Amino acid sequence: LPPAAVIASTTFWAAEVSIAPEDVEAYLNLSQAQRELRRYSEAADSAHQALLIAPNDRRALMQLARAKISEGQAFYAIAPLEQARSMDARDWEAVSLLGVALDQIHRRDEARQAWAEALALSPDNPSVLTNMALAMAADGQTADAEALLRRAVALPGSTSQMRLNLALMIGLQG
Repeated sequence: LPPAAVIASTTFWAAEVSIAPEDVEAYLNLSQAQRELRRYSEAADSAHQALLIAPNDRRALMQLARAKISEGQAFYAIAPLEQARSMDARDWEAVSLLGVALDQIHRRDEARQAWAEALALSPDNPSVLTNMALAMAADGQTADAEALLRRAVALPGSTSQMRLNLALMIGLQG
């Protein structure tokens, strides 16, 4: 979304929260909009508010985890992600995001295990492959990262951001 649309969305959902402070959906949408504005601490606070209302809401757990990872506080994303994962054994997204959190706190072997599990749950998932590739690139394995990104962008569901990541990876290698 263009910045003006994100600002308008944030303003709208903040107003909705003030009108209906028990509305989990409003908090989730506010959290998403705040994250898009890179207001990660506020996004985490909004997700936490949703969890106070609905402690077992998987979407709120995921929003909190995303905000914490974006904020650079991935350690605090692990417990919500493990809780979300325990709610649905087939939840590849929580497992993949857990891999991101683990990688961010330098628990690389556990991150790779999480991504392997996510791929077992959702084979050839472009998001999981991209997360794996970016971690490999950060470890200096640019050729392997490029191969995974090429695989990811060739799959249905790949995004323009994934293609940009591939272009960056190719550029890094000369």
